[in-house]
Parts: sequence; structure tokens; C-alpha cells
Amino acid sequence: AGRAPKASGWKKGGKKKTHDEGRVDLYELYLRCVEPAPRTIEPLTAEQAERGEQLAKEYTRMMWKRNNLREKDYQRKIKLKWAAIDALPTEDMRIDALLVTDFVVPQKKRVPAWSPPQAAAG
Repeated sequence: AGRAPKASGWKKGGKKKTHDEGRVDLYELYLRCVEPAPRTIEPLTAEQAERGEQLAKEYTRMMWKRNNLREKDYQRKIKLKWAAIDALPTEDMRIDALLVTDFVVPQKKRVPAWSPPQAAAG
């Protein structure tokens, strides 16, 4: 007589309750917590836009200058290398100079592997 009725699993609208509804609400709450606060970006004045454009052009100029100097240095080193190889007295020495024989991996460089390194037995 004083017993509470069993929950039938049906909503008032006649649709069955699902467990996903709670997850969706938690997901939306999570997204609201993770989203950054909306920022208002003030439009730039004409002076600020002009200054930004000047800085961008100067930055591009300096980066191209640096790149050109680096490329010039690479080309100089390549020319010196070939001059040194051509200055060798015999053809065998020139061939040996072109062979790369040192495949040493630096000690601090990590070598990719399929499995973690094994501890030394000892």
C-alpha cells in the first residue's frame, strides 16, 4: 500500500529515457568550460595598420637578407669542397673523398626504434 511505484523508464511525452541525454549535457558543460572567453578585437586605426604593414615589410626584407646570406655561405662551402676534391693528386683519392663512411649517430640523438631500449644485463 505504501510502496513507491517502479520507474518505468518512460518520460511524460511518451519517449523512452536514454542514458545518452546526461552525457550530452555533461559534454556541453565540458565544452563551455574549455572554450576560451569571447574576446572583442578592436579595429585598428589607420596609423596602426600602416605601422603593422611597415613592420611586416621590414621583417620580410630582413628574413630574405638572412636567407640569401645563408645560401651564399652554403654555395661557398660547396665550391671549397669541390676545389679541395679536385686538388687531390690521384683519381682514387678523389673517389675515396666522395664516399661517406662515417655513419655515427651522435650520443645525445635519440634513435627511433620499434621497442624501448633494453636494460643492460649485468
